[in-house]
Amino acid sequence: RHAGRVGLMPQDSSPSPHATLRQSLCYYAELQGMRRAQALQEAELWLERVHLADRAGSRQSQLSHGMRRRFAVAQAFLGEPELVLLDEPTAGVDPALAPELRALFRERRGHSTLLISSHTLSELEELCDYAVVLERGRCVSQGTMQRLLRADTLVRVTLSRPPDVAQLERQLPGARLEFQAPELVVRWTETGSLEQLNERLLRALLDQGAGILGLAAGQSLEASYLEERRARQPTGS
Repeated sequence: RHAGRVGLMPQDSSPSPHATLRQSLCYYAELQGMRRAQALQEAELWLERVHLADRAGSRQSQLSHGMRRRFAVAQAFLGEPELVLLDEPTAGVDPALAPELRALFRERRGHSTLLISSHTLSELEELCDYAVVLERGRCVSQGTMQRLLRADTLVRVTLSRPPDVAQLERQLPGARLEFQAPELVVRWTETGSLEQLNERLLRALLDQGAGILGLAAGQSLEASYLEERRARQPTGS
């Protein structure tokens, strides 16, 4: 890994119109100080990783938007950078390829620090450990993903039948409950082991025969953002 090197993937970037993909990546690799043979090897490796090996001899005019995005990924990770800046990394990418790119990003987390800018909050939720929310150039919220998702205090239970919320509230005094079919949202105000708290919740639901279809810890990043945004808005007039 080259100390201090930064990889960059802008939202709109393209290879040189005068060179093939292989030539462009070799050029960028040589600018990092690699010898010609090493640069070629690195270029071939990343063209393969982003499924562009069969397009190595193509030029910019022969590429779709999605192919240009894949080339930008290869360019960003070329040469094992310490820091990689990714701007809307899967925008315009074929839906079948986007999961593969996200898997690649997760894999590279152990080799590089990834800084991702995206409006796709579900993608950030999947890839990031820490998030900063910006509105009009100002930071309005930030924290670990676990804190933002309330993963240690909130649980969502999908039910096939409505529960008796009043009875649950009597049984679980350390919980705030909200049911909107088919989902019961439980916010724990009681401190303690989340595992033990959820065990009490599930036992109470089973006793009611509410029909548990699924359980998930925390809320989505989108829900967290909208909740905090509503809290920032002035009430009344």
